[in-house]
Amino acid sequence: MAAPRRFLVGMVGVLALAAFNLSFWLTRETVAQWDESLYASSAVEMVNSGDWVTTTYHGRPDYYNSKPPLNIWILSTAFKLGGVNLLSLRVTSVVAAWATVLVLMLWARRFFSDRTAILAGLVLSTSFGFLHVHSGRSGNPDALMTLLLLLVLVVTSTADEKPKRLVWLGPLLAGVFLLKGMAVLLPLAYVAGVQMWRRRTGRAWPLQPLIVAASLMLVPALLWAYARWRVDHWTFLQLLITQDLVSASTRSLEGHGGSPLYYADILQRYQYDWLIAALAAAALFWTRVRESARREFAGVRRGHGAAFVALTWTVLTLGVLTAMQTKLPWYLNPLYPVFALSVAALLKTGLFATDDPAPFVRKSTWRRSTLLVVAALALVVAETKLLWQPVRNRDLTGSRQELLMSARQELQGHAVFSSVWQRDEVFVLRGISNASPATAIDVTSFLEIAQEGDFLLADASLAHPGLALVMSNGHHALFRRQ
Repeated sequence: MAAPRRFLVGMVGVLALAAFNLSFWLTRETVAQWDESLYASSAVEMVNSGDWVTTTYHGRPDYYNSKPPLNIWILSTAFKLGGVNLLSLRVTSVVAAWATVLVLMLWARRFFSDRTAILAGLVLSTSFGFLHVHSGRSGNPDALMTLLLLLVLVVTSTADEKPKRLVWLGPLLAGVFLLKGMAVLLPLAYVAGVQMWRRRTGRAWPLQPLIVAASLMLVPALLWAYARWRVDHWTFLQLLITQDLVSASTRSLEGHGGSPLYYADILQRYQYDWLIAALAAAALFWTRVRESARREFAGVRRGHGAAFVALTWTVLTLGVLTAMQTKLPWYLNPLYPVFALSVAALLKTGLFATDDPAPFVRKSTWRRSTLLVVAALALVVAETKLLWQPVRNRDLTGSRQELLMSARQELQGHAVFSSVWQRDEVFVLRGISNASPATAIDVTSFLEIAQEGDFLLADASLAHPGLALVMSNGHHALFRRQ
């Protein structure tokens, strides 16, 4: 089989695996309380109010989530087109994560090799953090931001051929800002740092496309900022800086702190399978790895190529995230494509190097076989984790969310009472079932204040002569007054 055809077959296989991992059990997985339900609730309120400027939560301007509204715009559009359901909530992230796998493979093929590209796609499409931690299978903005940031790396690594490509940095950075606010400073610092390094080597990018890119970034950002300023002047825009940037950088918000090794711990916690495979490749084929790294370092010193871009992005991102006092596992998401590329490069060096002298090839046969077994085990473990998480840890079965979704026809237009409501349950009740949450501390309170047709959500074992069972899932039940 010709090399281009082999690559195409491998790419299609990896993309099919990525699509499966991103969609498997997707609409049977519970809505996360943080931050998926918050974005979803604000999107439902935006659809209902028709106000596409002010983001609200429980009908009031939301000053807790001090980020621009692009993710809420996307979710609102999805809800209008597909209805309020779990598929509409997560489809954008699924598509963005799938596209990230595709872009990574095409990028890796261009600068490295077909085999490195396929391995990189395989590692990324089976990376637990990339799929399950606030990212590819959720209604959060992180999967889309990871795609935009990877495209920033692609643009800067290919701009030597056509400097006009740098213009694309404008809309990409505008998208990052409208998704995550001041997080745009990270790719801006990366672009500035790369330009400074290239200037030292006499390969600075021309200013004209960078100026156009800056304009294309600022125009949509300023248009939104002006529209928001007209609503509450500086109240929200000030929080965008003081809360989302200064406070998160200088102190540990809501107890989300950690040591300088926090992100190293997160990486080994979620990606130990592929880390072990990468370490095995480095240990078994240290000579080859060292020579490969030496060849790539020449491009790094000149300030061009994918290796320079990946290394610069890794050092800068890890440095900034470690320096920030607020630390969260999903802050590491923009590094997963580079992580996958690094693991793939190590595995390819050990598994597919055929240009060595014949005696060394014979001597390294057992090493290659060992690495193949380790890589295969890593793939099995990684895939098992991905399937285990939604089925065993996030399954809707038996949850209050499941019961509210199952009874949405009966609940529509009514009030549902409970002693306590979680944020995720409120989204399901209001957004999917079109009902209203209400509070009753016990059955007596419910019987006193409930109107005709109202429901009580309680434990399935509850028995009371004043209640009639409407529906149960074995763990929780909905009741009406007798």
